[in-house]
Amino acid sequence: MVGIFISNSLKKASELSGDRLEPLALVETNTKRMMNIINHLRIFSRQGKEVFTTVDVNASIEGCRLMVGEQFRLRNIELKLDLMEDAPKVMGNPNQVEQVVLNLLTNAKDAIEERGAGAKTPGVVNVSTRLSEKDGAWVEVLVQDTGKGISDTHVGRIFEPFFTTKEVGKGTGLGLSISYGIVKSHNGAMAVAETGSEGTTFRIRFPVSESIKDMG
Repeated sequence: MVGIFISNSLKKASELSGDRLEPLALVETNTKRMMNIINHLRIFSRQGKEVFTTVDVNASIEGCRLMVGEQFRLRNIELKLDLMEDAPKVMGNPNQVEQVVLNLLTNAKDAIEERGAGAKTPGVVNVSTRLSEKDGAWVEVLVQDTGKGISDTHVGRIFEPFFTTKEVGKGTGLGLSISYGIVKSHNGAMAVAETGSEGTTFRIRFPVSESIKDMG
């Protein structure tokens, strides 16, 4: 608010030229961005009953980008979104859906950093949404990273509670387990769609809301 107030006040001063107002415009833009992030974090952090309602998965993903986008940029990781236009809504808890996506994005970042992403080898995380090709009854979220991949010995255990491949003190082994449980409680499914030396792709599936399917 302070940045916007200062900017608006100084714009009224006729002695300031356009060149001198440019830094103030940047302050105003960044202040608005910070306000949006803070407001979103307040909503995300609210604790309440696990009430299910219709959820816009694309909006949940956009919310995650708002929270981690700058963190990714500073680590030379590009976050790309390829979201299906007019994707049908699913039944669920908006905060929990966002929590699942946020956990996958955090893990993707960690996997890329463990591989050694740097100035010469920037990392990329692609998040896409689509309808299941077979019957259109599921909204699918794919989170693909350019990290180090998951070994054959570990891929079958990653959803187990307390299982982690991270160093001591850097992971509890609960993130994927909790996310898996959340997706299951939404009558969905979560799995490793693909993994290898070029990275990993996680796939989440949420059933399209019955009320929406009945309207179709």
